[in-house]
Amino acid sequence: MATVFTYDPVRKAGARFYDLDGNGSADTADLKFIDGGYGDKDGVKNGVVVDPSTAGAVDLNAIFTATANSLTVSDPTDTTSPASLLVRASLKSTASTVNEIGYIALDANESPLSLSYDLVKERGTLLFGTLQNSDVPDTTKMSFQRDINLINGQKLMFFEVVDNTLEALLKTGSLNSSFRSLDVTKMTDSSATAGKGGSSINLNLSTDFSGLGELISSQMADAPIFDFSSLAGQTLTGDVLIAREASYDSSIGFYKLERSDGAVRDNLTNSLIMPGELGYSDVALRSSNLFKGFGSLATANRENKSAAIDAFKDAGLLAPYARVANTGETYFSFAAANSDGLSHFRVLGSGVLGLEDLQGNGDRDFDDLIASFNFKLSTGAVV
Repeated sequence: MATVFTYDPVRKAGARFYDLDGNGSADTADLKFIDGGYGDKDGVKNGVVVDPSTAGAVDLNAIFTATANSLTVSDPTDTTSPASLLVRASLKSTASTVNEIGYIALDANESPLSLSYDLVKERGTLLFGTLQNSDVPDTTKMSFQRDINLINGQKLMFFEVVDNTLEALLKTGSLNSSFRSLDVTKMTDSSATAGKGGSSINLNLSTDFSGLGELISSQMADAPIFDFSSLAGQTLTGDVLIAREASYDSSIGFYKLERSDGAVRDNLTNSLIMPGELGYSDVALRSSNLFKGFGSLATANRENKSAAIDAFKDAGLLAPYARVANTGETYFSFAAANSDGLSHFRVLGSGVLGLEDLQGNGDRDFDDLIASFNFKLSTGAVV
């Protein structure tokens, strides 16, 4: 009996399709299962996923339907086909504060009047962080956008965390004044905006598939991680644009992960070390765990620098770290691994990372060093 495995942002699992070579057709499917749940045909949580599956297609003519605080995406003539739809979110404007923007997804039969703490904790997904609207480096050549996959008939609600982080807010056990729902305004059947007097985003219904950058950044909703694991054997190249607005000299490098929760392998004991455990920093930065394909990313204050990325492959899961020369501090992408227990990297867009270089997070502007990556498939071989 066939059952649906379309990517469901409510469950945060399912099948997503990607166009890696940019020719307009999907060539890769990324499958995320829930052991004993969505996509696992044996229905038992036993460490084994049973997945006799195949791809299917249906023609839809979806449009936007908006209320004051939600956006429904569906084909009004076909409300039953559970096919995948794609909404592309891009940053429209920023505020004087440094914020985070995210969304929660609702099924067609769900209609909450407001976002509760429990709903945000369970389903909240961050799209990107925003920079201040003044005193920032030149980012005009960087793209601040993310893709949202959802099922025909589902709706989206958007929120903003002002001068705070969603991670810190959820630790308090309630939604305080730094959290606010965003107002949704439909512009056309395929375009809308969301905002509330501060940062705002554009929302566009896309007929394209997500590209290579979205696949590599697919883990970024939870932590600043690049995921190349589904591209094993394929050669990639690209370029990176680096910008800085800070007096301290910082540089960004990358290290290899065993899992998306930040685990690194100790090659001396063959054991896994988690962020926050003794020795994590030393193990993560051993030569056996360092990924040197991107080099050491740095630039002078108020200057932009572009660098080519040489051909590489089989990079697996990579996480950034930053060294601050003036203070001797090293910051990792996982808060538990940092000396102050705080997050020092922020996702600003697909493939775009921002760094806060001060202990205790300083002014929390996350523009002390910004790295924007653009990856592409290569036909050349890695020597």
